[in-house]
Amino acid sequence: TVMLNDFNVVDIPSFRGRATDGPLVFDKYSAILLRYRNMDQNSEMYDHNGAKTFIFGHSESYGDIIPRKKFNNPDDPTNYHPEWFDQASIQMCLTSPSLIDEVVRRTIEELQNNTVARYVNISQNDGAGFCECATCSDETERYTRSGNVIRFQNKVIERVEAWRMENQPDRELIYNMFAYSDTANAPVFLNENGDYEALDPSIIPHEKLAIRLTRGGCLLHRIDDPNCTDNAKFYENFKGYR
Repeated sequence: TVMLNDFNVVDIPSFRGRATDGPLVFDKYSAILLRYRNMDQNSEMYDHNGAKTFIFGHSESYGDIIPRKKFNNPDDPTNYHPEWFDQASIQMCLTSPSLIDEVVRRTIEELQNNTVARYVNISQNDGAGFCECATCSDETERYTRSGNVIRFQNKVIERVEAWRMENQPDRELIYNMFAYSDTANAPVFLNENGDYEALDPSIIPHEKLAIRLTRGGCLLHRIDDPNCTDNAKFYENFKGYR
């Protein structure tokens, strides 16, 4: 028997939730998943989980929304859109108007089919290989790769939200994107006051866009520990995106 003082400590993290890889994924019945605000699709028994509440799954989703086998197949001229992939080895062309049209159409279709979901996951594929067409290259140079992705997300969300307001006005949705690898760095700069500022108003995330910032570095210290150099870069990106 261990006797403890009567105390009540409550801490509310400044983020909506988190997903995990590694041992926690397999220990899906552990109460720690709730404490972590886990949003992993393997955690079916909990309220916040990908299996029930995520559209397009919980992880990388570009390939599920716009599958290359369907849209980059010359034997299927009806759906053939090589321009969506020609300049991208892994990702897709995020500035193509016709691709954005298809992403919007697919998202609305999924919202009609799944009336339970609260999260719309539109996240980059795993790995590098973003589009290098003239328009995407220009956006990346002006706004960074992260800005290029956020501008794409904003365009999709604005159109899907317009549809939702007309057809499902009582439904509350959160859209989310990965920020990792090429997009881990926030598209910001330090202004003269030492505060982070967006490179351009167009790359400020839509109010319903949640940034899922992937964490590397040290797991033994909190992310803002001033004595942990391994977490320093992640924390700067955390502040930049915030």
